[in-house]
Amino acid sequence: MDGLAVTSTASSVPAVGQRWKLPDISEQSVSKLGVIRARDVLKAPLESLLQMPRRPNGTSLVQQAAFFKRLLSEEMELKQVASGDVSGAQHDLRHLSCEQLLALRVQSLDFLTRSASHSAHINFLDSVNGRLLEKVAARFLEGQDHKMNPDLLRALGAKLLLVLGAAVVVAREHPESPAPARWAIALDAVDGTDARAALVHTEDLRLDLLRPDDPWSFGEAAPVAVVSDRTSGEGLARRLHWEVIAVEPSTASVLGELARRNEGAARRQKLSSELADLIRIRTAPRASELGLEPVVAAPAAAVGPAA
Repeated sequence: MDGLAVTSTASSVPAVGQRWKLPDISEQSVSKLGVIRARDVLKAPLESLLQMPRRPNGTSLVQQAAFFKRLLSEEMELKQVASGDVSGAQHDLRHLSCEQLLALRVQSLDFLTRSASHSAHINFLDSVNGRLLEKVAARFLEGQDHKMNPDLLRALGAKLLLVLGAAVVVAREHPESPAPARWAIALDAVDGTDARAALVHTEDLRLDLLRPDDPWSFGEAAPVAVVSDRTSGEGLARRLHWEVIAVEPSTASVLGELARRNEGAARRQKLSSELADLIRIRTAPRASELGLEPVVAAPAAAVGPAA
């Protein structure tokens, strides 16, 4: 996976109105590219990665420090570690830095087993991913006023890694015309802030929140990327369908384009739901013949008084 990393995602300034498409790509693969990109931007020297966090009195917060040092120095691979050791180290993940979690995640990107025999490893990687999403979001939000709880931070972190990964895909597929270095994303009310949108700086992993009453300074004349999202599927089967357009770096242009894109997505979702309902209605008389007959659970046996 390291061979897919892109050291720079913007070498020229795109024109306003320019578009890029990311059609039918595994969302998981794009997120992985985002992880690698974040690691490359924040990459710390090994000496720094091996420094475990400590309490004020100098004692280590990480109980399984030797375990993590061996992983981070690549003296061993996670898949080679005994399940008991993996489980014993999971509790320490909350103390690791964003850079340490990124290093661990990059090392395990190709470890895809869901076998029950590797349940300890799966749980460990799920915890690494969850903690990483929190720390990535927190890193982007440094200096910003927000009240996001861990769940909201994870949701934002997942969005940010997709943006980083998408920027890498565009740069790789269109080296002569990479997307803007700054991407605007919409924020919902559940995002834990009164901001309506955020400006993501993909080059140095920063995020500016746009609130309704605050003036938003774009700082430079370079266009901003806005995404139209038509992603489909669930879980590991999710397929990313993005269209990216470069817009003028102004609050009106960015918010207007985000609003249009969101309205279009809502209309498509409504139409899809209406078509699904229509198909169910039209096929109901022939449901059994078409193999669409719903499975009806057998009625529960009556429970009477004991003989």
